[in-house]
Amino acid sequence: MGAQGFHLQGISVPCAELIGAWKGVRFVVVTLKVERLWLEGDSANVIGWIGKEGEGGCFQMLLQDICCWIGELVEVRIAHQFREGNMTVD
Repeated sequence: MGAQGFHLQGISVPCAELIGAWKGVRFVVVTLKVERLWLEGDSANVIGWIGKEGEGGCFQMLLQDICCWIGELVEVRIAHQFREGNMTVD
């Protein structure tokens, strides 16, 4: 329902992962108006940036949005889910 396909050209894998997280969090918090969110990702970099409330360097604006949205929720869990195929990226 909220998933959208879009073409990403010339950006890094962590940036693509962060854009996906941003779109997902925006959809469930702004559109669906959830109060509790479990954010799980397979990118240790992106999950780490979100968990540190926006210390992501060049991705600062996306991280600030995410942290602002999740800061207003009743409950938030942020977890990294290791997947062997992502070991090179992480």
